[in-house]
Amino acid sequence: MFRFLSKEDIDKTVDPSELIFVIKDLYIKKPLISERTSLEFRDIWIGLMPGIDPETGFVLKIIGIYPRADPRVRGYVIISDLENGGIKAILDASAATGWRTATTSALATKLLMDCGLEKRCDIDVLGLIGAGFQGEYHVNVFRRLFNVKKIIVYDVDKSRLERFVNKMNVETSDHKDLLKRSDVIIVATNSTKPVVSGDLLKRDSIIISIGAPRPVNEIDDETRRRAGCALVDTLYGALNETDDVKGLELVELGEYLSGKRCLFRELRLYKSVGTVVQDIAFARYILRKI
Repeated sequence: MFRFLSKEDIDKTVDPSELIFVIKDLYIKKPLISERTSLEFRDIWIGLMPGIDPETGFVLKIIGIYPRADPRVRGYVIISDLENGGIKAILDASAATGWRTATTSALATKLLMDCGLEKRCDIDVLGLIGAGFQGEYHVNVFRRLFNVKKIIVYDVDKSRLERFVNKMNVETSDHKDLLKRSDVIIVATNSTKPVVSGDLLKRDSIIISIGAPRPVNEIDDETRRRAGCALVDTLYGALNETDDVKGLELVELGEYLSGKRCLFRELRLYKSVGTVVQDIAFARYILRKI
């Protein structure tokens, strides 16, 4: 009999200090994956992300973005046995996506800081643009994996921002002030116009862009110019699904972990559009825990 894990089940199970090592391992070992395919109907986007890991089995994530639903992101991760095809577990995909995306962002941040994965490195000011679903998971993960002295948040939706601030115990900030003050900036929006202005950023600041595929566009030309290179969660996705890192040298996380360097200039940039490698890593982790 397979297990179904709800968002609540997953949220109380995951420890990002453990998950980060599973994600690292899967990026280095490179499981068998098929790149994401998607369907669009009106303003609804549905993606299918399949892959195979000998330890875990066949993993298929079905994820949708439903603009009029709450939550907007909804779907399932199905894990089946490679020998007999039986279903091992079905996971709530919103929680799985939140944890795996935020923990991979933390992995990228530690690499860009040249900070060991076991160490809780210091972040003086963590800025967050976007007080939504991904923002909440990123705040939770970064608090658990770093020594964060201050978290400041900006969102164009003032009522959503107020709810987020009260729930997450963080501070609000003016948009430009956040860009100027933050040492690490997490950008998790659906904006179709850049929300990161490169001329305002401190030298050596780190930008973690979690924007969805086109038409989302979070990063401006000056940020790209000052970065020169981008660390990406998937090379295929970075080349085919987003314009945020166009024209830059791109280095995939697995390559970076294996020793390939990204020749950054004044800023360090990480771009995430999502990959089944992270879903397989999360599925492996959950099966070990339950």
